[in-house]
Amino acid sequence: MDYYDEFFDKPGRNKPDNEELRSAPNDLESSSDRELEDNEYEQAVGSAMHDLFADEVEDKPKSAKNLSSFEKQQQKLQAEISELEAELVAEKKWTMKGEVKSRDRPVDSLLNDDEAPNLEFDRTSKPVPVITDEVTETIEDLIKRRIRNDEFDDLPRRLITDVGKFVQKKKTEVSDQKSAKSLAEIYEDEYHGVEPEDKISEEVQVAHEEITDLFTKLNYKLDSLCLAHYIPKPSQFKSIEIKVSDAPASITMEDAQPLHVSDDVKLAPQEIYKIGDDKPKADGARGTSQVQLKSGLSYSKDELDRDDKQRLRRAKKRAKSKHFNELKDMKEQRERQTSGNEKEGDRKRQRVGDVVDTLSKAKNLTVIDNKGQLRDAQGNLKKSSGAQSTNDFRL
Repeated sequence: MDYYDEFFDKPGRNKPDNEELRSAPNDLESSSDRELEDNEYEQAVGSAMHDLFADEVEDKPKSAKNLSSFEKQQQKLQAEISELEAELVAEKKWTMKGEVKSRDRPVDSLLNDDEAPNLEFDRTSKPVPVITDEVTETIEDLIKRRIRNDEFDDLPRRLITDVGKFVQKKKTEVSDQKSAKSLAEIYEDEYHGVEPEDKISEEVQVAHEEITDLFTKLNYKLDSLCLAHYIPKPSQFKSIEIKVSDAPASITMEDAQPLHVSDDVKLAPQEIYKIGDDKPKADGARGTSQVQLKSGLSYSKDELDRDDKQRLRRAKKRAKSKHFNELKDMKEQRERQTSGNEKEGDRKRQRVGDVVDTLSKAKNLTVIDNKGQLRDAQGNLKKSSGAQSTNDFRL
């Protein structure tokens, strides 16, 4: 550590010349130290710059003699990787591009390229057969054999000499009129082999209809005797008439049933057995032993869990409260009606009383009752002062 006294003299003291001579070598040492520090600084900056731009600086390749086997292997691997990367980045060869047209590949590439024989291509025309010695020999042998066996089976040439013998095919006539028969009847005639030109006579048709009617009646009687349930009569297609009306009548059905069928069969399941019809249990349990949930299924109370029982209890409470509220509303409405009627009667009586009071104040008012007696407004009989004359009555 450097101190102040080493660089500066104390105040009021002059150094002798000997001391100056002694301090000279110290100055040389300090200057050399400064030069060393500058060199170290430059080296440090250079190394830092070298580290920053290490990618740009290329290492000098070592000689092959100085490389180890591992370094040689890594060098080969690095060269292969660089080649593969260059192939991936570069443009692909025309053989690797899939479908290629002639203008997308170099000239005579199919002949010079080694991969050309493995390519698949389409021909626009039929390929010309390659004529070889074997092909010519086989053709010559075939010709000789046919001449030897007289096998001249070529197609004879057709010459139309007599034009009058030429017969033109008949054209099928298609009628544009709507057929009177239905499609089912046409198929039926085709199945039976009946030609459309052949018509069945009316007598045969009537006989066929009579046979079908008798057969249907026989089947109906046999079915009604053999089967245990009601069978409706066969429908008569002839008597059916289709009519369109704005106000059609209601459907009436015949309720014909066999006698041995019981009445229980006619009833629905909910009419035969209703939940709640069973008697209370012998152990003193109140109510019924079965309940019906909202899903429509009936369960025994013993089968229900705690949540279902609470749900049923709440539903019963809601139904009771609803019924109680309805009764309360009906009672209040009845009271309102009765109170309104009473008020109306009081008003009427008050009006009658007012009229009676007004009339009772009049002195010359006389009321004739049903018996013809004269009474005042209060209902008291009036005493006649004398005989009445015709002048007493006025119209």
